[in-house]
Amino acid sequence: MKKFFTIISITALLMSSLANLTSAQDKTSRQMENTIRQQKKELYKNPQALIKKEARKMVKEGWKSMDLPLEKMIQTTWEREILTDEDGYPKYIYVTTQATASSYSAAQMEAQNVAKIRISSMLSSTVASLTDIALGNNQISTQQAESMSSATEKAKVLVSGKLGRLMTPLNIYKEGPEGYTVRNTVMYDMKQAVKLMQEAVSNNLSESDKNEIGPVIGMGAMIDQYEKNNTEE
Repeated sequence: MKKFFTIISITALLMSSLANLTSAQDKTSRQMENTIRQQKKELYKNPQALIKKEARKMVKEGWKSMDLPLEKMIQTTWEREILTDEDGYPKYIYVTTQATASSYSAAQMEAQNVAKIRISSMLSSTVASLTDIALGNNQISTQQAESMSSATEKAKVLVSGKLGRLMTPLNIYKEGPEGYTVRNTVMYDMKQAVKLMQEAVSNNLSESDKNEIGPVIGMGAMIDQYEKNNTEE
C-alpha cells in the first residue's frame, strides 16, 4: 500500500465517448471522468482523506452499494486504475458508465454493455490515430490507410462482442422516479483488449496489407497512443 501511494505518475483516461450515445449521456460521462481525473491527481497527497470525502459525497448524492462499503470500493478502484504491468504499461483499460432502467438488473446490464462498446470505441480510435500518423510519415499508402480504416470500423463491432467478463471494482446505484440508476467503473486487461483489436483488424485486411500494416499497430505503439488519446494535457 505504501508503494502504491508513492506512485508519481497517475494516468488519466476516459476522454473518449461513443457517437451513438445521447448528448446528455456524454455530458454526464465526461463530468464523471473529469472528477475521477482530478481525484487521482490528488490521490498521493492525502489518499485516505480523499477517499472518505468521495464516499461522503456519494452518500449525499444518494448512491448505495449492494456489496462492499463505498470507501473500500473507491480505494480498490483507484489502486487498480494506476496499476502497471511488468513492462510499465497500464495493467487495465477502464471506463466509467452510467445507465438507468426500470430494474436494477436491467440498468446493470446496460451499463456493462455500454462499457464494452466504449472500450472497443477507444481502441478503434487508437488504431485510427496510428493509421493517420503512419500515412503522414509515408509508412503506408493512401489505399492502405483506407483499407485500415474499413477494417477498423468492422473490428470495433467485433471487439465489443468479444470482450469477456469485465471487472467491476466500483458498482453503485440509486433509486429515482425513472427507476434504478447504476454507475460502474469497469476494467479489462489492457494487453488482452489490445490483442483482440489487433486480431480483429488483421482479420479484415488482405494478406499483403497484413504484412505491411501490421507493425503500425504493434502492442507498444497501441498502448502508448491509447494513453496519448485518453490523457488530458
